[in-house]
Amino acid sequence: MKKKNYFIIILFIILSIVTFISPMVADDYGYINVLGEGRRISSLWDIFISQANQYRLMNGRVLAHFFAQLFLWMPRIVFSVVNAGIIIAYLLKITEISKKNTLLDFVIVGLMFLFFMPAIGNTIFWLTGSTNYLWTTTFILFYLHILYLWLFEDKDVHKWYVILGFFAGACNENTSASIIAITLFSLVIKWFLTKQINRVILITFLASVSSFIFMILAPGNANRLAYVSNGQKATLTTYINRIFDVTKVALFTEHLWVLIFIIIGLFIYYLYKKDFNRVLRGFFFFVIALMANYAMIIPGVYPDRAMFGFVSLLLITFYVLLPVFHAKQGVIIALLLAICTAQILYQGAFELAYVSYHCYLRDKRIQQQKQKGILVFDDEEFIGGIYKLNPKANMADLSRDSKHWFNRGFAHYHGIESIKSNNSPIYGHE
Repeated sequence: MKKKNYFIIILFIILSIVTFISPMVADDYGYINVLGEGRRISSLWDIFISQANQYRLMNGRVLAHFFAQLFLWMPRIVFSVVNAGIIIAYLLKITEISKKNTLLDFVIVGLMFLFFMPAIGNTIFWLTGSTNYLWTTTFILFYLHILYLWLFEDKDVHKWYVILGFFAGACNENTSASIIAITLFSLVIKWFLTKQINRVILITFLASVSSFIFMILAPGNANRLAYVSNGQKATLTTYINRIFDVTKVALFTEHLWVLIFIIIGLFIYYLYKKDFNRVLRGFFFFVIALMANYAMIIPGVYPDRAMFGFVSLLLITFYVLLPVFHAKQGVIIALLLAICTAQILYQGAFELAYVSYHCYLRDKRIQQQKQKGILVFDDEEFIGGIYKLNPKANMADLSRDSKHWFNRGFAHYHGIESIKSNNSPIYGHE
């Protein structure tokens, strides 16, 4: 236990440092302001005003974006420490759900996360991305763990679970929808087996449904959907094509087909052994994962970072099904995973360091020129990346057009008139 605690402390320090040096990315330059008004956030009340505007203009994810704006307003070190703690809590919760709590289990889960999770930098080191994906998924895992223990082990559920359910329903569109469905399914199963309805679970279900409806019915969602779909209405053929597209993404992003194949193999193994309890426990999380994945056929856009909840649930499914192994077997598994992830760590760490340093130099250069009265920048450096540990990988940066949304937000943040990059791969201004 002491070794595990020491390891977690060291990991916490490393994650805090990495989060701290990670640059501002894309939406951060917008969310640091009061949305719809353009002025910098200067108080807690400004954040509430901003989220009311977001609900009206952009989308209903006010819970995640409240925290994004709160920590953009606060010193970076505060977010760095809190975010590192949530990353640790996320990994610990996966091992806790599976009842495999050793240091070796923690290391294996961490390495599997590193290998299978797409867009890691976008979802755990980018501030706005972290609050949208890591934080909300961690919140949902706490919710699901309690539901799981109630369903399979008859554990008592306290009244405060209603509050947890209310916030879980407002986390994000696809994962929140899946937990609402599984909560209803669990209520039906329990009623079928015991002819009783747990009032706390029922009220929690209703609370999560109400917050989910509040999120979905945000006027801003209609604006966002119209923008994504270019105003075109989806037909039956469109949705059928999206099912195939979502399936392809789920299988072939970050070698997820390997993980899914192993999970299916474990299901077959336990069915052969007639260990139906283990099958049902794994199936509980696997069904939620599938629902979270196929909910993405509705928007028709499935960026890698939106897979965070789906892949998290696959990892839990795998670890719930994984047989208890001896220490030597665990060491072999960990070594194999370490070999598989070595290149990911090397490439990602190098690119993250490079990007962070060059963003720092760019910001410093702009401020120095600004002091000389220069407010128009016609050829600044484009800074991006491709490796998944980098929070700026495949994300917006300076365009060749000063009217691009990122350029305008970046210029507003630095207090300059305009900026563009002549070496940018981004040409448009949308």
